[in-house]
Amino acid sequence: MSEGLTMIVWFLGVLALSGFVVCGWVLYGEHRHKKNAAKRKATRVLENTL
Repeated sequence: MSEGLTMIVWFLGVLALSGFVVCGWVLYGEHRHKKNAAKRKATRVLENTL
């Protein structure tokens, strides 16, 4: 019983950890993408004004 419970708790912990990592990775990727898009836009505006 306690062994099965330990397995369940361990499994849930791993699941939560991987979910957290995936969420963080997606958010980081989106943030970086927006930053790059903003940089490209700024570069384009700069090129147009010059």
